Amino acid sequence: MQFPIFEDFKQLKDLEFVIGVLFFGSTIYEGKTPKDSDLDCLIILSDDFSQSQEKLLLNVLESIKKSLASKQVKLHLQPPMTLNVFIRRVITLEPWIVSSLSHGFIYKDSSGVLKALKNIVANKKTRLKTEHIDLLLTRAYDNIVKTRKSLLNMITLLTDLYLLITRLIASRDGFIIPDPESAIKYLKNLPEFESFKQEFEDLSLINKKFEAGTLGEFKGVELDEWLARCENYFLTVQKTILKVEKSWL
Repeated sequence: MQFPIFEDFKQLKDLEFVIGVLFFGSTIYEGKTPKDSDLDCLIILSDDFSQSQEKLLLNVLESIKKSLASKQVKLHLQPPMTLNVFIRRVITLEPWIVSSLSHGFIYKDSSGVLKALKNIVANKKTRLKTEHIDLLLTRAYDNIVKTRKSLLNMITLLTDLYLLITRLIASRDGFIIPDPESAIKYLKNLPEFESFKQEFEDLSLINKKFEAGTLGEFKGVELDEWLARCENYFLTVQKTILKVEKSWL
């Protein structure tokens, strides 16, 4: 399903902290044109949504509203909510949430959770008794939580890997590297490892957010990217050590 009017919402697709965008209401359910009815919209945000991001979101929404107004389209925007809040409200079977998810149009779903929940709700309504819906939604939510926890735990493992690799290169100079902060300080003195120092700083910051419980999202795609960076770091260190060893011969 596509309306030309959806083009006005493209800016939301570029915002990483916007996890999902859901259109619903009579415009979607009954196929009415947005000019004949309000366009209902719900925005779902990452769990670590911040104040600085809120300002950006408000500016984007203001731009969208102005564009729609020039086309005589009224936007009915529900208060945005985080992904965890949305999942909990689906689990508790909040009527308008379940209805909008079941019959609405998913415009953006960067985590894939909205589509999964939509399928679960649809299947349960046709195949299962009402009393079983809550149980299966709870199981689905538990599976989502477990998957996210597994991804988040990989951040600590990646940080440890970066630390171990840095210890390899530091050992040639007789340095002892006890923690990530020491590793980053050591890398500052090695111009050839400047890019890896920045990567280590970025990863350490993500890990601190994870340990503090303020990191909302870490996707499988990001894990693949970090694993590739880690492998590249190891290969670079390995080549450097081999060069040093050859120079001693």
